Amino acid sequence: MRKASLAILLAAVMVSGSIEVAAQSLAKRFMLGMSAGAQRLYSNGPTGKFGFGGEGHLGYRLTGRLGATLVGGYANLPYTIAGVSTKTNIFYGNLLLDFELLNKGKFHPYLLVGAGTYNYQQVNGFRKIEPSGIGGLGVRWLLGHKFALDINSTYHYGSSDRLDAILGSGNDRYASGRLGFSFFPGSSKAAPPKEELFSEQEMENTGMESAVVEVEPQPDSAAIKQQEEYTRLKAKVDELKQTLNSKESEIVTLSTALAESKERVVQIQNTVETQPPPASNNGDVRGLYEQALNKFYAKRYMEAMQTFADLANQFPNHPLVSNCHYWIGESHFQLRNYQEAVEALNRVLQFSQSPKKDDALLMLGKSYAQIKRTEEARQAFTRLIQEYPDSEYVSKASALLNRM
Repeated sequence: MRKASLAILLAAVMVSGSIEVAAQSLAKRFMLGMSAGAQRLYSNGPTGKFGFGGEGHLGYRLTGRLGATLVGGYANLPYTIAGVSTKTNIFYGNLLLDFELLNKGKFHPYLLVGAGTYNYQQVNGFRKIEPSGIGGLGVRWLLGHKFALDINSTYHYGSSDRLDAILGSGNDRYASGRLGFSFFPGSSKAAPPKEELFSEQEMENTGMESAVVEVEPQPDSAAIKQQEEYTRLKAKVDELKQTLNSKESEIVTLSTALAESKERVVQIQNTVETQPPPASNNGDVRGLYEQALNKFYAKRYMEAMQTFADLANQFPNHPLVSNCHYWIGESHFQLRNYQEAVEALNRVLQFSQSPKKDDALLMLGKSYAQIKRTEEARQAFTRLIQEYPDSEYVSKASALLNRM
């Protein structure tokens, strides 16, 4: 997709440099249009297929080179899980700034930068809205004073890792290409006529030759104002990106705190329902368990697995032992060691009582799916639905089961 975009851009620049045409300014004009094309998802699983997308846009040319555009559209992102092809449908809205590298002649190559949001449906059936950052290249071919052919390629960096059903170590992205038309209502401003210093009558009266003396256009503050406006908008875009990064960091921090709180509640419940370990060891176990969880949520999976394994070996009768085996399995899954994940998660199911059995069945089904053991994956999802009908993971298991 990127190579195709560069080829289009270079071809446009060469043609525009070899053909001499009159300048066509788009400054201070509105722009309406629509386009369609394809996009491809880049995520944790196989995503070799392209999906269809279409959009409409409303823009305004702030200056001869700079424009701002609101874009709304629809796209589908195909991917494959457990050998089954499926897709995620998204609706998106973006604010884009384009800066034209050349704004004379018929071909106007430009750079794109912006931000937006996309709405998608998760595997549990609920829809969610996430922000994204956007960059790209394009070329606008003017067919006249009111119409243009528009070709562009953009790259969308999302803040979600859930555009497919596979959780990995990074956010999902997608690249798109669009071909469409733009319409510019109104008319462009014509260049002001050159002023004559003297009229013909005055030249005759003064004996001067009958020639027109052209006055060079005087520089004004328009160029300075355009540069100031561009600088202000660029600073606003940078500020929005910084705010987006800050919000993503806050989400990660809150997710970690929520998970830790859930584990503490489970620990308290287990302490009430079972015989507590000796007082001399209880505090040590809890502290080490929290350290291991922090390592897991910091994506230090190897260190987390070692700490969980040490806890399980040193305190085999502690109520949190089954939890340790679960987190070892989830760490292997995140590292894509799916066979090791299966072994660890099956240990959780061997405990007579464990608050992590429904969690383990969900991850076990996903692990079997990754190593193409489809029938065992179905059995794990089915067992979760039948034995734990009130579990929060039933909807996810049902959705994954239906896709197999």
